[in-house]
Amino acid sequence: MTDGEERKNPDLPNDSAFLEIEEKANELRHKLKTEAHIGTKAPSRPARPVGQAKNGGSQFRTQDDPNDYKALGVGISISYYLVGSMAFGLICGALLDKLTHSSLYLGICGMFGALFGIYVTFVLINKSNLNK
Repeated sequence: MTDGEERKNPDLPNDSAFLEIEEKANELRHKLKTEAHIGTKAPSRPARPVGQAKNGGSQFRTQDDPNDYKALGVGISISYYLVGSMAFGLICGALLDKLTHSSLYLGICGMFGALFGIYVTFVLINKSNLNK
């Protein structure tokens, strides 16, 4: 090739296609600048009715009331106790099996751990129901 010849690449867009793409990009940039405030803040939720008040009117409570999430901590605690106690029982059983060179304690300790987790679950549920 000589210096006077231009190298044509079929993969690159020609000038008219490039100008069209650039024009659309400029339109999008302008649209983003003018509508930048849209979608930056979450819409506020209206209050929702919970029940009837003593005087016959409705009681309203907002969505951000902390009492709506009261049982969440109990549920997470229950799941941790169920999984954790069974895992602890299985680990203790595996260690006992390793020390005694048997395969008896893994199942037994895993079962006791699971039963302990179920017991703690019932205790936590009853405790949370008494607090209500």
